[in-house]
Amino acid sequence: MFTPRLRTVCGAAAALVCVALSSLARAEGTARAGAVRLDADGVLRWAADDRELAVFGVNYCLPSASDYRAAGRAGADRAELIRQDFLHFKRLGWDGVRLSFWGDWENSDADGALIANDHLDLLDRCLAEARRRGLLVLLSPIVVHSSLWPEYPEAPEVVGFSRRFKSAALAKDPAAIRAQARYLGELLRHVNPHTGVALKDEPALRLIELVNEPWYHSRDREGSTRYLDTLAGAVRETGWDGVVFANVSQDPGILPALQDSSVRGATFGWYPLGLLAGGELTCNRLRAVDAYPPLDDARLGGLARIVYEFDAADALDPTLYPAMARTLRGGGAQFMAMFSYDMLATAPANLGWRTHYLNLVYTPAKAVSAAIAAEVTRRVPRGADFGSYPANSRFDSFRIDPRARSAELNAPDAFMHTGDTATLPVEPERLRLIVGVGSSPVATYGGLGAYFIDRLGPGRWRLELYPDAAPVGDPFRAEPRPEPVVSRLVWRERPMTLRLRGLGSDFTVAPLNAGNAHRARAFDGTFAARPGVYLLYSGAEPARGELPAEVDGLPLDAFVCPGPTGGEPVVWPAPVLRGTEGAPLPVRVNLVADQSPAEAWIEWHAGDEATRRAPLRAEAGFAWTAMLPADETPVGDFHWRVGIRQNGGVGSREGVRWFPATGSWVGNNIARNAPLPCLGLSDLGPARLLVSRDRPGVKSPKAAVLPAGEGGPARLRIDFAASTKPVDPDGAPAVECGIAAGFAGRAEHRSARDGWRFKVRGDVGGGRLAVRLVEADGTTWRATLAVAGDWADRELKSDDFRAVPLILLPGMYPNGADHRPAPALGRGGPGDGPRAPELERVQFQLAPSPEGAGASAGGWVEIAAIELVSER
Repeated sequence: MFTPRLRTVCGAAAALVCVALSSLARAEGTARAGAVRLDADGVLRWAADDRELAVFGVNYCLPSASDYRAAGRAGADRAELIRQDFLHFKRLGWDGVRLSFWGDWENSDADGALIANDHLDLLDRCLAEARRRGLLVLLSPIVVHSSLWPEYPEAPEVVGFSRRFKSAALAKDPAAIRAQARYLGELLRHVNPHTGVALKDEPALRLIELVNEPWYHSRDREGSTRYLDTLAGAVRETGWDGVVFANVSQDPGILPALQDSSVRGATFGWYPLGLLAGGELTCNRLRAVDAYPPLDDARLGGLARIVYEFDAADALDPTLYPAMARTLRGGGAQFMAMFSYDMLATAPANLGWRTHYLNLVYTPAKAVSAAIAAEVTRRVPRGADFGSYPANSRFDSFRIDPRARSAELNAPDAFMHTGDTATLPVEPERLRLIVGVGSSPVATYGGLGAYFIDRLGPGRWRLELYPDAAPVGDPFRAEPRPEPVVSRLVWRERPMTLRLRGLGSDFTVAPLNAGNAHRARAFDGTFAARPGVYLLYSGAEPARGELPAEVDGLPLDAFVCPGPTGGEPVVWPAPVLRGTEGAPLPVRVNLVADQSPAEAWIEWHAGDEATRRAPLRAEAGFAWTAMLPADETPVGDFHWRVGIRQNGGVGSREGVRWFPATGSWVGNNIARNAPLPCLGLSDLGPARLLVSRDRPGVKSPKAAVLPAGEGGPARLRIDFAASTKPVDPDGAPAVECGIAAGFAGRAEHRSARDGWRFKVRGDVGGGRLAVRLVEADGTTWRATLAVAGDWADRELKSDDFRAVPLILLPGMYPNGADHRPAPALGRGGPGDGPRAPELERVQFQLAPSPEGAGASAGGWVEIAAIELVSER
């Protein structure tokens, strides 16, 4: 029987076994493995050799619903788009794909009869492409949620049974159950014209999840068992011999009925950061992915466990996917699929699921992190436990560094990294695959595109290089975007230096992909690099027949990438300049332009003072930096802007552009030892103001930033609803706001004994306001404040705070599994206290009544300022 959280220590021999199995799985995939079986302990195994499944993949939704429509709006050839995207899946080393198919809406009639149309044809094409690329398929043929979301267009052709029956009726109404059974049978007996094989006989289709996120009636155990058995029976009656799964995470109460049924697999969804934050989440969220409690449910004994969809939604942080894969493997998951991959044609504007964003070309660092997560899935044993963050930031052959937003794999056969790294490969002579963004001891490259370097043989390597992907907007923004493109492709020639065993320092770079005429010669390992696919070799050029036709299942010359996006120069995001009197002020701006400006500079002034100017220096990617001298930066607010010259002589006015185009940005320098503002009300966009979700008997607070006016200064307003449940000092309801941008750097030299000043007012029924300071490692400190109806300054000393568990906001989806991380290892003990430079977030909640945990009458508070006050 599988035991969750089996502590595993891999020695050198075990590590080599993990490497061997990972390489085998990556190279041969499902094409070799064939059928899947379930053993007596609920472990999925390849029937051919009894290896355990360990599969990482993505959800792909192009055949139906909103992604189908999005591809149409982008003017894409959907069939060609499938071919392109599946090539990228293989390039990233993924070995699975979940096809979530709205056939219950778009490919059936009201009684469940299968309808053949374009949606079905595209599903067939996906299955054919999955087989061609050696990907294991998990099919979810009944989605339940409306295929018309979010636009809800007029669609008289959508007549499926899920439009006829409400979600709650699907698991209860006999007519609805008959329709589902009929549809499942007819779909699996359908012959795919692109393979000539019925879906029931498709070798890539080995896993079926009966219904995506169903509305169960779990209290009716007997009826629920009949429902599961009916649908599973309809699948098996076709002759399909894979493994059937049923969703558990939507309603864990279904587990007794599931155990009574013939279904032996359980599926889970995991969104630890919630969904639809309204903007990019930027704080360190690794504590949120330390644990996934539903996989540890003792009632899962004997059931196979897969994760049908998961994501670190609304985040581009490349450390999260490997950490999530580590946690899911620890819980016993054998198949996990990120939701949802952005199609190549829709990715520039993130036209798909707004709260998700992943594409090889347009989000390269995040995509490489998903490639690393696939390696975590294959290399980390099922049930392995590496402890909690930050101790688990190094595990097996992997390393996660949230400060550098970097994830790495450093194994004898593969070296992968999501950003610049100084890590030395453990065995460079054995490397066969290098995947990266940025620079490392193996490759020095200042571009922002991903690259893949495959060893073909002694002295021969294949380089696949993608163009710079430059962010020019927030892909998760809630409001309509004036500029539809959020990631822009810029094709530039940049120097690249490679240090590869057997290649030497002087070698030839010869183009392989169609239409690529760029050929270069490397001297001392450095050459001019352009996007494309290249053969790297020393000595005489090998004949094409001497080279392999494929590399890891990809054609040798395969390269799928759009051309340059084009557009006017832009500075994004709006830079923040905040410093402290007496210290130089660093400036860093991201300036995206098709061609690098000939000259760039910063201008600044305060009040009527003369304008000063300093040159900006080009760094890697699109970054430009400067350091403003301490004696030239005024105390208090100052105005500044960026200028560039695109042509004309140096110093001339020809071709000059300003950012912002009109007006200026406002910077700030705090006087030495003055109170340090850490609540930036102007910074509190949707993703920096998070609110807990409703729970039974507990309503969510309401929070908003109110402008200055007759009601007082600009302030954060929180309304706490009355609760019928006891107040939980370490749980919801709560509100979280991000700390002012630039605070941590200015707080660097503050004393650990500093205090905190709050400008606050409110009415909480005689209670108190609980304040929780959250550091980057998740360590949380709690103290309480008295509030009254008039504005007052309230102070808390560091000694007033006590270490408490972190509240994860807005809460995990689905089912809000309760996970409250303790302070980081070694934190919270005697003598410890809040560390101002590490502060990232502040949380507010109502404190329990003095008598103990009782129901709350609710109330309101307004916070106009939070300041760090020095005792010096």
